[in-house]
Amino acid sequence: PPRSTLFPYTTLFRSVSWKYLPADAWESDTPFGGIGFVERFDAGREPVGWNEAGFDDSAWEHAHVQRIAFPAAGSDQVPFPRLVERDIPPLRTVDTRPLRARRGADGVWESGGTELVCPVGESVPIVLDFGRILLGRLRLEVDAGSGSTLEFHGGECLGDNGLVFLPDEIPGIFTPLVHRVGFREGSQEFTQFEAAGFRYLQLRTTALSRPLAIRSVVVEESSYPSDAPGAFACSDTNLTEIWNAGAYTAAVCRQDGMIDCPSREQRQWTGDTYIQSLLNFVTDGDTRLVRKMLLQSAQTQRPDGMIMMASASDLEADARTFIPDYSLCWMLAVDRYVLHTGDTSILADLFPSIVKAIAWFIPYIDADGLLSGVPGWVFIDWSDRLDKRGAVLALNAMFAGALDAAARVAGLVEAPLYAGKWESIAKKLRASATEAFWDGTRGLYADARAHGALSTTASQQGNAAAVAFGIAPPERWDGIFTAILDEGRLKLTRTWRWDKERPLNPGSDIVLAQPYYSHFLHQALAAAGRVGDIVANIKNRWTPMLEEGNTFWESWQLTEMTSRCHAFSATPTWDLSTYVLGVSALDAEIGRASCRERV
Repeated sequence: PPRSTLFPYTTLFRSVSWKYLPADAWESDTPFGGIGFVERFDAGREPVGWNEAGFDDSAWEHAHVQRIAFPAAGSDQVPFPRLVERDIPPLRTVDTRPLRARRGADGVWESGGTELVCPVGESVPIVLDFGRILLGRLRLEVDAGSGSTLEFHGGECLGDNGLVFLPDEIPGIFTPLVHRVGFREGSQEFTQFEAAGFRYLQLRTTALSRPLAIRSVVVEESSYPSDAPGAFACSDTNLTEIWNAGAYTAAVCRQDGMIDCPSREQRQWTGDTYIQSLLNFVTDGDTRLVRKMLLQSAQTQRPDGMIMMASASDLEADARTFIPDYSLCWMLAVDRYVLHTGDTSILADLFPSIVKAIAWFIPYIDADGLLSGVPGWVFIDWSDRLDKRGAVLALNAMFAGALDAAARVAGLVEAPLYAGKWESIAKKLRASATEAFWDGTRGLYADARAHGALSTTASQQGNAAAVAFGIAPPERWDGIFTAILDEGRLKLTRTWRWDKERPLNPGSDIVLAQPYYSHFLHQALAAAGRVGDIVANIKNRWTPMLEEGNTFWESWQLTEMTSRCHAFSATPTWDLSTYVLGVSALDAEIGRASCRERV
């Protein structure tokens, strides 16, 4: 094919002169985790110099084109029949070295740039600290004896024993990866195949035929290139630090896809990417990755219309588990992308998917116009105390918001019948939800309504959604915010099974929103003009994370499975730029934006 005009390096060619040899140096039957396979490599089984000019490949086999001939058809079946030109730039890589190193749990921290020698008969773990969570491929330069082996694994934190913490397995989601490298005699280099995320790295020799010298430890750190990064500065340096930490958290998770976190999964979760796309708008002028994500998410759509909870990942193939609210987030993201970029050309591909996605929800609309009994994993937020029975307030509110977004998109593609239909559904839903979920005795909205009865649970999540998406009338806002911002009534609840039990009195307590849904809490506060409360909440909730590093956690509480670098938790970066600084897009197609200082 002709050379690419977008990125010349993407030229693809095929030649019968290619040769191959099975890569027996790697074990092929190893466990799989969220970020790849356990890597077990034996350098003694790798042909020395195979990747250098002049290597003798006379014993290698010639490559052949893979195809299966159809007995009753005129064409062959070939793998990957349609290759798509890369539409984003190559990732940027930079060599990063550890800041410090120590031997064992109680060793003294020393400079990370010195040569490390492992004597025979000693198997003391070496802990390396890179000073921040990053994502990349480990590269080792060593001098080793034949048959010597080294195990390594990374982690975001140290455990109570002073060594790199390795969490337990989550079946189908995450498997702890401890890799092993076997060396041949002499000086050599090893580069990890899969990129991994970590701050700390642990090395441990398991067999030595002679002393092993680790001459260099480098991480080939990867990131999406940002040539026009956004910035934020404030006289309150605390807010500047928070903005920068959020921007860095988002950057680590911005690779060739929008991954949720670098260490546990590296999956492109559909709900996460809504917030990530907003972060991209204020931290990076390049919106191509957002466009790519929207298209990839649409490609996961099931025949019944459901947009899957993750794209470009193994979870995409498992259509049994889905998050309906994440499908709504995808529609919100499409609307925001078009508003920010003015790129309406993408709607030729996405509008049919929007039509099908909304149609999926229609059968679950009850006689009152509310979504009720919606199947799947209704996520909303990380809390096991949110009531999700029957008609769920937050889900209904987000559906109303998605209908608004879809109607705006329908207007852009000149589909007035769809726009009118969706506006009508949203209008009826809001009219019903305004009173159906209202608990007049508490002056709050209840989380859910089931079997004709209101839930006894009230949450920041549900009430914030009611304000943010137009369920709650303005005359109720002050009372709602007085309640859901009352620190004496807010309760941190259990996130998942790795968290401890946390008491909640549904009659008086209010469920605290986690970092993810705090995005919609801040959206609600902005709608009410309460920018000072946004700033106060950001300072109160996010500042403690800065004491641990420069990335934001998946939840307020740390459990053994909590990601310490989670992009959807970086919402303050968007909120400070948009609500506090006051910069937002109004109409990208004609280049209109708004800039007004709020505080």
